[in-house]
Amino acid sequence: MMLVQQDAPQIIRDHLRPQITHPVRTEVPDGWGARDGPVVTVVGDGTPHTEQGWTRENVRIAVYAADSATARDLATTIDAYLLNPRHVRGLSIYPGTGLITARDQTLGCWIAAVTVRAATNRKEVHHA
Repeated sequence: MMLVQQDAPQIIRDHLRPQITHPVRTEVPDGWGARDGPVVTVVGDGTPHTEQGWTRENVRIAVYAADSATARDLATTIDAYLLNPRHVRGLSIYPGTGLITARDQTLGCWIAAVTVRAATNRKEVHHA
């Protein structure tokens, strides 16, 4: 038996998908443009704390949208949702870095991002 780190970003993506109407992915889709509507990415941003039985992983949530207000509103709403302990089971979620908003000239959109710290027990895996 081994104890392996769970995939906190995937757990968060799975919880967010039924809650918001916009795509929740690991990356911005090829060919996406701001006129296509907002898209949300959820990715791991390092595991600064690890113990034998649990880990705490930084998870970055970024919203790509046509304007700053839309990106910011969706990012702060997702942040508030994740920080409510009633919403995401299987993780203990704590605030990470605050909101960052910036214009992306390459994609022609605005990005608003937050980071949360997601603590979870390691998962038992049996190997023969």
